[in-house]
Amino acid sequence: MHLQRLLQVAFVLWIGSLFTIGVIVAPILFATLPDRVLAGTLAGRFFYIEAWLSLGFGLFYTAYFWRVQPSVSRYPRYTDYACLMIAILAALQLFGLQPAIVALREQAAALGGSVAQAPEALRQQFGVLHGASTLIYLLQLGLGLSLLWRTHFIRLNP
Repeated sequence: MHLQRLLQVAFVLWIGSLFTIGVIVAPILFATLPDRVLAGTLAGRFFYIEAWLSLGFGLFYTAYFWRVQPSVSRYPRYTDYACLMIAILAALQLFGLQPAIVALREQAAALGGSVAQAPEALRQQFGVLHGASTLIYLLQLGLGLSLLWRTHFIRLNP
């Protein structure tokens, strides 16, 4: 019973961290820090850590829901798909988009400035990657919040 409660608390903290970083922390960084490059660097670091958390928790809870709440039809239910999708999106962030964004920031720095001062082509590429990264993060957040809703606010057991 204590393990079940611990898993419930960890579940809520995970989804809460997705919300907190994306909706509270990142906007506050950009609103309060005078240096947008520093704000972007700090926000990027928070999103990097969050992506690792989402990958780990997403895979863990996919296995947990699969094992504890097996489907009658032998197909995973919504919780399985949602947790797995969050993990896949986190992997896409970690191993695809974030390294590409960092590489563009390094290219801009090598040219002697920030992305805002870089050539138009680099700024456009950065904007596309940043937009895709934002969309993926919002999908993760939406899936996480829907998990809380569908599990009746952390009622993880069947």
